[in-house]
Amino acid sequence: MKHLPIFAKQVNAEKYSLRSIDFDIEIEAKKRNIPIQSWGRLDLSKTNHKNYKFTNDPEACAILNGIISEEKIHGNIIIIWSNADFVEIASDIKFLQDFTMEILTEDWDVWIFGENWIVEKYHEGELIFSRN
Repeated sequence: MKHLPIFAKQVNAEKYSLRSIDFDIEIEAKKRNIPIQSWGRLDLSKTNHKNYKFTNDPEACAILNGIISEEKIHGNIIIIWSNADFVEIASDIKFLQDFTMEILTEDWDVWIFGENWIVEKYHEGELIFSRN
């Protein structure tokens, strides 16, 4: 049975409109016309995207916080971790801003979907932001 990551169990869910949802990344990618590579990564190469390299977790968090600020990201988000034991989470953007480190380090890979954008954190030191 799927469950929340430990850090998310300790968060005031009401404050962030935090809830677990059923979300299929493959279906969502197909809706957005984004192919999925054979090893599970989203193929964002044909989208309006920016690639960022990082060497450690604090650097990845700084990059993501910079993206949120520079791209004027707001609204609701969906978070998906590569660990299939974790539920998919819907929340407001404030949850991402307040728990960036916990979200990015909870698992090897993570995808964050907004209404018209995606962030993919890949465990080999790559963070991709795509606006569709």
